[in-house]
Amino acid sequence: MSARRSDGVNVISSVSVHEVSPVLLAASIGTHTISAKDAEVLEAARRNLDAWQAEQAAREASVLAAGKRHADAYAASQRADAADLRRIRANLVASTN
Repeated sequence: MSARRSDGVNVISSVSVHEVSPVLLAASIGTHTISAKDAEVLEAARRNLDAWQAEQAAREASVLAAGKRHADAYAASQRADAADLRRIRANLVASTN
């Protein structure tokens, strides 16, 4: 997201990162990539990415499980409410006869 200042300059206020690369992370005037093929650096980056992906998968599973628990609890509540309404209606019908 960006906003234009009164002097006409666009200012980036937030960014969604979709890729991690040396060029995107440090790109600026006067910068350059020394090496993106260093085996140790690449392996460390892979390990970090694997760990991050595992963490994200665990978070997603946790959120999905919590959502399912909430949906199941809501459905059970709705069934209980419907049963209560049926009992109330049956009692009203019985008391008017």
